[in-house]
Amino acid sequence: MRTGIVALALLATGCASGPPPPAPISPDEVRRVILSHKSRMFIDPDSVRDARIGMAYGCSGGIIHAGNAPDTCVCIEANARNRMGGYSGLKQNLVMLRGRDLIDVLEIQAGADFGAGVGTCERMDPFPELNGQAPISRR
Repeated sequence: MRTGIVALALLATGCASGPPPPAPISPDEVRRVILSHKSRMFIDPDSVRDARIGMAYGCSGGIIHAGNAPDTCVCIEANARNRMGGYSGLKQNLVMLRGRDLIDVLEIQAGADFGAGVGTCERMDPFPELNGQAPISRR
């Protein structure tokens, strides 16, 4: 009985022992998928600023995503306008992908780790392409 409860808890969070597995798609592909869904992830996508991205890793999504399980997760952090037009401050979100499809975006609450493992959302690199005022590249 106790083993069943522990197994259910692990399935619910999608976590496993040891470091998270590597993501099945490249970091550049992960960035492209996120950029293609920018308007789905933010109320005012043109207002995004201070965007940062963590390292992608393999994930399962737990019970809540059992019917459409992700295989890649990545943390993003950004400041964007809310429905009232004001900036909401930096927020971290967990982006769940299956292949090159966006499955879900979950706001990360303090202390939550979604099975990501220690440090997955702590090391964030600049992601200027996600910012609303990103400079236009000249070719």
